[in-house]
Amino acid sequence: MAIVINPQSLDEITEDREVTKLLRQQIVPFEETFQKEVWIYCKKLGSFVHAPVSLNDYKRMLPFAENKPLVNEVFAMLQTYELPNDTLDERNDVIGYFYSIALISVAKENRSEHIAFLEELADKFKKENSRYVGVLHRNMKRLCKDYPDLKPIQLSLEAQ
Repeated sequence: MAIVINPQSLDEITEDREVTKLLRQQIVPFEETFQKEVWIYCKKLGSFVHAPVSLNDYKRMLPFAENKPLVNEVFAMLQTYELPNDTLDERNDVIGYFYSIALISVAKENRSEHIAFLEELADKFKKENSRYVGVLHRNMKRLCKDYPDLKPIQLSLEAQ
């Protein structure tokens, strides 16, 4: 039995990602320049083949973290997008989701709101015994040295 791989271009992969779809729906009224900036972000996400693992993976979000409107839109999207815990549906964009979590974890914009969201997300994942607890923990653990305000979230996830 042969395995058939459907070759997709980076643009096609990016278009298929749930984070891309949600951000595009959300930013429709914005000017063309901002839409291009969002597309660059989404295309970067589309180029990744796994959720962030190493510190260098997380640092890929630093250039985007300086773009306040983008950070605000990604944060708004994260507040509406929930990864289902009970299925590994191919439509779920775990990669884009956790790189977006990495983005708000390193962004200075609306820091207190981001921290509160990450705390709530950690509590939700723990309560649901989510398969994503480890991925969120890794995010906090890798970044807490440079972002000490993430340390309490890391510790709460370790107490799981």
